Amino acid sequence: MAGAERWRECLSGGCSVLLLRHGTTSVEMCDDVEDDLQRRLSPRGEGECAHARAYLAAGARRLRVVLSSTADRCRETALRVAGDRGGGAAVAVDDALYGPTDPPADVLTHFRAHHGASLQAFMAAAPPSVAAFLDSYVADALAATAAHLPDAPLLPNDVIVVVGHSIYISCLAVALAELRGCAGAAAVVRPVQVRGVEGFVVDAAGVTAFQHPATSGE
Repeated sequence: MAGAERWRECLSGGCSVLLLRHGTTSVEMCDDVEDDLQRRLSPRGEGECAHARAYLAAGARRLRVVLSSTADRCRETALRVAGDRGGGAAVAVDDALYGPTDPPADVLTHFRAHHGASLQAFMAAAPPSVAAFLDSYVADALAATAAHLPDAPLLPNDVIVVVGHSIYISCLAVALAELRGCAGAAAVVRPVQVRGVEGFVVDAAGVTAFQHPATSGE
């Protein structure tokens, strides 16, 4: 709970969190963990980072914290998204965002079967092993990444960027929205890559899909 409380305190100042799945890679699936960690962005994936970079450049947003999974594709996404907006916000890489290297086999099976469902429906239909695994992932990720947060609450114009992986990003978005007191997030959050969704923004209004403009009308 210490990690969750640290996040709650940081969010209490009114900052927002941009949670992103890494950009598209040239090879989308690898069975070997080492090969998976070394997958890099494709030219398409490099271009996808421009949307998030433009979001950070809009208005008076200040990028304060950048967190990334240990996977090369996530670190590359984080660096491209931050660009020269990063200032003193170096990319902090954390194993916990990548997750366990040996997740239960039924996690991927369940994900594929319920890919377009809301997270609420996804979890309601999940076998106990899948629900327990994802709950454990969220707790571990919040605890580990809390160490990278500043001591004082961040302000309304401040932004934290988190770059990770598919269903994990959805779970973290719901957890952070609930820490801000936003009920019902699980009913609206879906896995990324559905209808152009690249991630989520968690702010004072709750949680909203961060959707590529080319697909926003779908």
